[in-house]
Amino acid sequence: MDLAVIVHVLLVGIWIGCIFIAWILEYARHGSVEEHRHLSVIHFRIDKYMEGSAMAGILLSSAYLYLRAPQPILIDVKVVLALIAISINFYCIYCFVMRQNAFMGNQVEVAETYALNQDRVGIPLYLLATMVLGIVAYFRY
Repeated sequence: MDLAVIVHVLLVGIWIGCIFIAWILEYARHGSVEEHRHLSVIHFRIDKYMEGSAMAGILLSSAYLYLRAPQPILIDVKVVLALIAISINFYCIYCFVMRQNAFMGNQVEVAETYALNQDRVGIPLYLLATMVLGIVAYFRY
């Protein structure tokens, strides 16, 4: 297997792992406001240092692999689904940043609104990313 493919698959694995961790953190947030605030800080750090970096690497490695690959329609479908998943994830990160800022300003209701917006988007993101992985596995093997 090509080194570029290995790097790409590792980055996708890190990204999916971050999604799982985020889901667990968000599931656990239904406690007190202080617990929610603390989980928000942890989630923000994961997004800032791990998930965002993994997504940037995925975009770069995807572009490199796309330019090298033969161009059957299945690759185009994979690329479109992946771009949708990454775009949704950037929206989720935006919600986390805004929620974090709201907590820092003691605006709990605003923070809850951003948390709810993320909940409405986070699960479809996971399902879409899973579909992309399934298409990759089908196409690759």
